Amino acid sequence: MYKSRTHLRLLKEWQPVDTVIQRLEGTGFDLVHRINTDYRTTIDFLLALVDHYLVDMSCFIIGDQRITPMLDDVARITGFSIDDLLVIGQDYKADECPGIYSELLLSPRLLHPKNRCDVILKELQSFKDFPSVLVRAGLDPYVRAYVLYVIGCFLTPPRDHSSVSCMYLSLLRDVDAIRNYAWGAALLC
Repeated sequence: MYKSRTHLRLLKEWQPVDTVIQRLEGTGFDLVHRINTDYRTTIDFLLALVDHYLVDMSCFIIGDQRITPMLDDVARITGFSIDDLLVIGQDYKADECPGIYSELLLSPRLLHPKNRCDVILKELQSFKDFPSVLVRAGLDPYVRAYVLYVIGCFLTPPRDHSSVSCMYLSLLRDVDAIRNYAWGAALLC
C-alpha cells in the first residue's frame, strides 16, 4: 500500500493546465484535478481509505465494519461514469508496444525495461513539464500521459505499484472518446 500512497501524493502534485482540464471535461478525469485543487483534504481522505482497503476481500475494513462500495457510490464520490462502454483495453505483444507509443506520440522510453507491455508510472511524471511537451507534439500526448497516470495511481493501481498496463492505450488513442468509457466501473474491478 505504501507505493499506492506515494503515487496518490504525486497525483496531488500534478496540476494540469486549464486547456488539458477543458479537454478532459466530462470524463471524470477533470474531477481528479478538482479534487487536487478545490478539495485538498479529499486526496488525504483517499489515502486514508487506501490504508483500510483489503484487496483480497474487495472491501474496506473500518473498525470492525466491512464496507463494500457499490457502483453508485463510485459515481457519486469520484464523478467517473459507470454506465458507458466497458473499459476493456487491447492486449499488445511486447514488440507492438514501442510502435503504439510512437503512434500516440509518447516516448518508448516510458516502457518498462523487462515487461515491455507496461508503462513506468514514474516516467509519466516527465509530462508534468507541460510546455516542453506541447512545443513538439501538441496537447494529446500530455492528456494521454495524465490519464494513464491517473489510471495507474487511482483507478486500477497495479500489484507492483510501479507501472500501468499498455492495454489502456487503445482506449486513449482518441482523446475525445475518453469520456465514452465507464471508468468508475473499472475502479471496482
